This record gives sequence, C-alpha cells and structure tokens, in this order.
Amino acid sequence: MILSCHKKYYQSKNGKNNTYKCLKYSCANRRSGKICDGQWFYSVRIVDEHLIGVINNFLLSENIEYILAYRKDPTPVIEQIEALELSLIREKQSLEELKKEVIEVIRGTSAFGSVLLSDLIHRSESKIIEIENEILLLRGVDRKQKIQLSRLLDICGKLGDKNIRSFASLTLLEQQSVVKQIINRIYVGSGSKYRIEWAYGGCLQEGMN
Repeated sequence: MILSCHKKYYQSKNGKNNTYKCLKYSCANRRSGKICDGQWFYSVRIVDEHLIGVINNFLLSENIEYILAYRKDPTPVIEQIEALELSLIREKQSLEELKKEVIEVIRGTSAFGSVLLSDLIHRSESKIIEIENEILLLRGVDRKQKIQLSRLLDICGKLGDKNIRSFASLTLLEQQSVVKQIINRIYVGSGSKYRIEWAYGGCLQEGMN
C-alpha cells in the first residue's frame, strides 16, 4: 500500500474556511492495474490502530511463551534440511552402486549398457549437487530465522525490563525497530481482512477488523 494525503475543505459556522488532511492507504496493485481482492483505499487510522493492537498483544502477552517454545522446537526449515540430508545419503549410496556397476559393464556381466549406465551416473551426480545446493540455501534461511528470533527475544526482554505496557509508549525509532524485527509482510483484503507474516519462521496470523 502507498500512503496518500488528501486535503478536505469545510466552512465553520462563523464563515471561516478550514482545511484538514485526510490520510489514506491506497492499493499499489489497483493503481498499476493488477488483480487485487482488496479495496482501493483504507483508513490510516483504522489500519494503524489495529496493527498497533496486534503488535502490543504479541509483545506483551502470553505470546512470548509461544516464541520461547518455538525456539526450542525444530523449525519447519530444520525438518526440511533433515529430510534432504537423508535423501542425499541415499543418493550417494545409489551413485556408489552405479559406479561399481562400471566394472561389470567392462566384464560384460552387467544388465546395463554403457550408455545407459553413464546416463544414470550423470543424473545421480546432478541430483546430488541439486540436493546439496538446496541444503545450503535452507541452512542460510535457518540462520536468518535464528538471528531474527534472537533479536525479537532481545526486544521482548528489554520491554519486560522496562515494564512497558504499551507499544505506543515507545519512541518512533523504537517502534520502527520492533516492527522491522517481527513482521515480514502484512496483507490487507476486502472487508478489512488481514494476514500478518511474522519474521520468525514465516508464521501467519489471520483475522478481521
């Protein structure tokens, strides 16, 4: 969404002309002609007040216990890495078996032809490289998530130490720091539906305002 400001004019009872600014969020997708199920405009006050409420509840409630539990449990990324590592072991074992078969081809006792065996070895080697690259990518994602979670827990700890009971009581810079650490993206749809993608683990929270 893009922040936009519109000026509105009205005349008071004493005949004085007055102006005031009306802040709106406008949908960037609709502006560029893309398909979107949301509205053209949203009230900044309504969206911001609701978002602040969600963040406030998230930081200063039992949700913190959930975050701590999340840190201890295996993440979906770790589970993907473990599954890929098992696949990698199996593929490497398969490749070793195929390479042993080369001797049988030379002896003329193999069920494989030399061309077919060469193709199978090449496919297996390519598969191993593909799996190893995917594991490296996911390990990078896991490291990023752990850093994000560590920063988030640090923020929550500082809030607790200061005994702050309202997100709005933080300075603007502190609020920006908190939001950057805990939220990746916010989706807003028709009927004021929203979906928040938290920074730690890509978890989602959905609801309506």
